[in-house]
Amino acid sequence: MEERAAQFAPFAALSGYDETLAEAARTTHPRRTLSDEEKECISERLARIIRDIPAREERTFVCFVPDRAKEGGEYVTVRGIVTGYDEYAKTLTLSDGRVLMIGDIQSVEI
Repeated sequence: MEERAAQFAPFAALSGYDETLAEAARTTHPRRTLSDEEKECISERLARIIRDIPAREERTFVCFVPDRAKEGGEYVTVRGIVTGYDEYAKTLTLSDGRVLMIGDIQSVEI
């Protein structure tokens, strides 16, 4: 009887179908274009943060993180202490090892 019941057990006719549906339902946001005034404000704040790296003050950044699978991405708030700046790579390094691309920073709180 148990062997016969096994033939009616549910199965996934299309492997990966559930994952594909979940991916299609996941939303992303377009990258917002900053105005010249916003870019200048961020640039001034970043210059101050870079100058004050030895002070080891905690800062808050809102960064755009591009999605790897779809067009767009998400906005993430990152809080940490800036410990390094790479002028060539245009990155900030935080004390916990995270690296922020300066081009992805949308706002900075000082």
